[in-house]
Amino acid sequence: MHVTADQRRAATAFDCVEDVAKNHPGERAEYRTAAMSLGGHVRRNGLVAALAYYQRNPKATWAQLIFKHIAEAGIHGLTGDDGNDDIIFTIPRRARSLARSDYLLATRELLRFALWLRRAAQATIPE
Repeated sequence: MHVTADQRRAATAFDCVEDVAKNHPGERAEYRTAAMSLGGHVRRNGLVAALAYYQRNPKATWAQLIFKHIAEAGIHGLTGDDGNDDIIFTIPRRARSLARSDYLLATRELLRFALWLRRAAQATIPE
């Protein structure tokens, strides 16, 4: 059976949100808000500005989870291992260093993942 990229995004998003719901109960509300607004931030402000917005709380568990889940989504140009660096700083740095075509592709891929993350948050984490 062939699995589409959209199906992979959906499965990853639901796995990520279910992990938050089960293992981080104190972060559910903040994570839900962040997950539901990720796509809007990217559309309004652009990829780098949206990542900077989420990076503003580097010690917050919900912010670390958002960046962890972006990394798990396998978004072009934003994934990989930089060694010991914290992912909350690695992903924005990678986004800032992308060539224009890669930046546009990463933006499109993040928007597609953000849509599934939003759907998963709506379905999994109650208000």
